[in-house]
Amino acid sequence: MKYIAAYMLSALTGNVVKPIDIEKIFNGVGVQYERDTVIEVCNKFDGRSIESLINAGMCELAFLPARTVSATPACTPTKTANVESVDEEDDSVSDDENDMGFGLFD
Repeated sequence: MKYIAAYMLSALTGNVVKPIDIEKIFNGVGVQYERDTVIEVCNKFDGRSIESLINAGMCELAFLPARTVSATPACTPTKTANVESVDEEDDSVSDDENDMGFGLFD
């Protein structure tokens, strides 16, 4: 996920994203990364717009049981998904209990 986030951040500049751009982002925030994965992400997303990547990601997430993700009109599922509704969470849970033990770029 950190590779995709760094790619999208770099793509916001409007320039073609190169592996060195993603590496600069990771080095700037002190995150460890694998160069091969950076290259793979750049090759996989090469030539695609941010909008098409976001739309493709939303289509992938559209049929997961979640409250905040919904199917977009551009998503056409090949099978009908059984989506369960999620009950409201107890708001009395403290932030410390919600901490999953990792950060955005871990």
